[in-house]
Order: sequence, then C-alpha cells, then structure tokens
Amino acid sequence: MKFIAFGLILICCHVWAIETNVELAKRTKLEQFLEGFKTTLRNGDSKLGIPVLDPFTLSELPINLNLSDIKCVEFEGVVTNARVDGLSEYTVNSANFKVIGLKMNMDLTWPLVTASTNYTMKASVAGVDVYGTGDANMVAQNFNFATQIAFSLKGNHIQIKSMSTRISLGGFDFHVTGLYDNDETSAALSKTISELMPQFIKDYQKTIVDTFNGIVTKMGNEILSKITFKDLMKMLGLYTTSLTEMKLIVALGLILICCNVWAIEINGKYDGDKLKGFLEKVKILIKTGNETLGIPVLDPFTQDRLEININEDVNLNGLLTNINVKGLSEYDINAGDYSIKLPLKIILTVNLSWPLITANTKYNIKGKIDDFEIYGDGTIDMAARGFGFDTEIQLGINGQHFKVNDLKLKLDLELLNLRITGLYNDEEISTVLSAIISDMASDIVRDASTASKIIPFVQKILDDFLSSKTISEILKIIGGGLYNIDRQVVKHLKI
Repeated sequence: MKFIAFGLILICCHVWAIETNVELAKRTKLEQFLEGFKTTLRNGDSKLGIPVLDPFTLSELPINLNLSDIKCVEFEGVVTNARVDGLSEYTVNSANFKVIGLKMNMDLTWPLVTASTNYTMKASVAGVDVYGTGDANMVAQNFNFATQIAFSLKGNHIQIKSMSTRISLGGFDFHVTGLYDNDETSAALSKTISELMPQFIKDYQKTIVDTFNGIVTKMGNEILSKITFKDLMKMLGLYTTSLTEMKLIVALGLILICCNVWAIEINGKYDGDKLKGFLEKVKILIKTGNETLGIPVLDPFTQDRLEININEDVNLNGLLTNINVKGLSEYDINAGDYSIKLPLKIILTVNLSWPLITANTKYNIKGKIDDFEIYGDGTIDMAARGFGFDTEIQLGINGQHFKVNDLKLKLDLELLNLRITGLYNDEEISTVLSAIISDMASDIVRDASTASKIIPFVQKILDDFLSSKTISEILKIIGGGLYNIDRQVVKHLKI
C-alpha cells in the first residue's frame, strides 16, 4: 500500500513538473506522462526509490482487516510468495491536472491483471467462520479505477486534502485450494466468489473505496510530512511547484503595470478617427505627467508604498514599498481605434506592446488562493520583454459619467527574468521559484485564466477614474474630438 501511496505522490509531482516546465508543457500532457510511467512500473527507478512493480512480488504480507460495514467482515492471515502481473498494462481513459484548486483526475482501466499467492487465514463473514491454508490464483478482467485527488500546501509541505475513488470489475476468475482443508469446498467457493465479486464491489463500493482512500491518504501524508517542499524538489531533481502560485505572483506584477498604464490611457481612447496619433502623444504625457488631468509622472513610475488587501476569491494581504517601474512609455502601437454605437455605447480597441519593462520593489505578503498558502518578505526584481495586451473596452453611460460595461483582454509576453527573495522565508526556495516563474511566465501570461484574474482589478481602476470626472469634463479635456464625431451623443447627454 505504501508503494501505491508513493506512486500517486510521484505521479502528481511529475505532473507539476511537466506543467511548470515551458519546454515539456509544449509537448506532453498528464496522459502522456502516465503512458511513460508504464516503463517505470516495469523497470523501477532507483533515483526515486521505486522498485520494479510489474511484476509485483512480495515474500510475506500480514493482513488484518475489520470491515464491519461489509456484513461484518473480519480477516486475519498471512500471504506469502505473492506475485501480481499486468499492473503496467493499463489503458489511460482520461487524465488531467487542474491548476486552480490543485486537483488531479485519473481514469485508468486494466484489461487483465493476474495474481497468485500462498495463504494462511481465518476470517468471519456475517458470522460464518472461514479458514484455510493453501494457494490462491485470480484473474481480474477490465478493472477500472477512477480517482480525484485534491492537494493543499501547508507550510513547506504538500498534503493530500481529499481523495475520491470509483472502481468496477468486468470479470473475475478465482481459484483457491485449502479452504476448510477440503478441495470440494474450495472449488465450490472459488466458483461462487468468481461469480459474485463484480457485484460485490458494486454493492459495497463506498466502504471499499473509503477504506482505500483513507489508507492512501494517511500513508501519503505521512510520507509527505517528512519531506519539505524544497527537499521534495531536490529528491525528484525537478522544479516542482504550482502554477496557481506562479500565476498569482505574475498577475500581481501585471496588475501593477497594467493599472498604471491604463490609468493614463483612458484619456486617449476618445480622440479622432484613430487613436494611434493620440497614443503617441500619451508617451510624452507618461514621461512628464499632467496636472490638469491629475496624472503624475509614470515613467519611471515610483511609489513609496502600496497596500494590498484582497479578500475575495483570492485572499491576499501585504505591502509593497519602494516601487520602481521603468519603460512604461516605450510601447509600440499595434492598433488603436474606437467606435460609437447607439444607444450610447462606445467601444475602444487598443493593442500595445513593450520591448522592455523593468520593475523592482520590496514586499511583505501573506495570503491564500483556494488551499494554497503564499507568504514572504523580501524583494522582487524583474525585466519583462515583449509584454503586450490587446483589449476591447465597452463603455456605457451612468448618469453624467462613463462606465465600463465590458472589458476583454488578451495578454502576451516573450520573456521574463525574475528574481525574488524571501518567499516562504527561504532563499533556496525563492531562487528555485524565481527560475520556474521565469521559465513559465510566457505561458502563464498568455493563459486566459490569468487575464480573467486581472480584468476585475483593471475594471475597478477604470471605473474609479471615470466616476471622478463627468463626461463633459473628459470630452473637454480631450479637446472636443468627440463633439465633432457624433453630435447625437453630445446632444443626448445635454452637455
């Protein structure tokens, strides 16, 4: 059973490594890993401490069971010279790893598994005594195993939070000798067990899988509680972590960049037939600031302190100090336009990219996303190359103010060089995670789920800005461009 628990742990850790390695992520999935794991079962892996498991052999195994829920089943005995063949011959029906929530799903089927052993036992089934010493041979056909495992990070240890399993058996051929020291009785019971086993598993599914899940969870967590996150990565020789944590860190950086950029650019998205000309002028505005618009110098962007208090889907509290961001004004304008549609709908489209943005800050944070803890106190230094966004913002009217009705966003990033200190108060973990995040940043930024986390923050920034100025003030600041474009809108607004 320990090998089963350890095997599940190894599968999950390898999956995290696959999902967090940019090169591997492009060419492999959990299904492909499970296909490759067949070789490990057949050959073992001395580095990971996995013995050959197909065939699985065991010289002796004491067994003591008390399954009172299954018609008062009690079993005490010893199996010797056990052998199981076919464990590596499974079919992968489906398998996936859900990053958000840290859940893994597997659905596997073994077409044929054979087993043989010598045994000595005495048992009680529904008050009927069963005993014997002899040989047992069995053949299981189309055994299906489906499981979902949820994980959490507690301190520096990964733990199995919950595990649900479903099993079924297509056919079962069982032959035993020595029951009641009588060959005829053994033959009769062998036939009965062969016929009833698939239905027995179905009828007592909950008790069987609850017992199995409990054993695997207990053994798995005992193993994991003795291995720190750092030591587990060293043992596997892989960079293993969670995309959830990395997306959170990358998203924080992007929110910092995007919100400050969009805070200024909202003023330019109403000008003329095209926005490109105005966006060129905005570059100068970002460098010099504008007192009339209430816009400070944004390149370089500096801020002494920024408190973070998020208590929604993501729970994060912390403080950023000595923030310094450079390169915000050096963007390339790939697209910039808007359209006005009645009734009172303005659609803005902007596509910008930055050759290089650098940022550094001191931080102190503590938070949780789902069951994944994150904390630390240190510094963040990063250089982002080829960061860009493609956005469509739909503005509506709320009284005398514009309001964001909808915001669509796609992000892009070519390369990130990141250095974090103080994560989990451990410099070695910080170094490893910095390297992992740097490697995975492009895929993380391009992932739609990352943009979905940023959109609510950006929308709030835009709405806060728009609510501070009337439509008339915004149009006059821009210089009347919209008056000339659509007088129907202006007339309707009575400004």
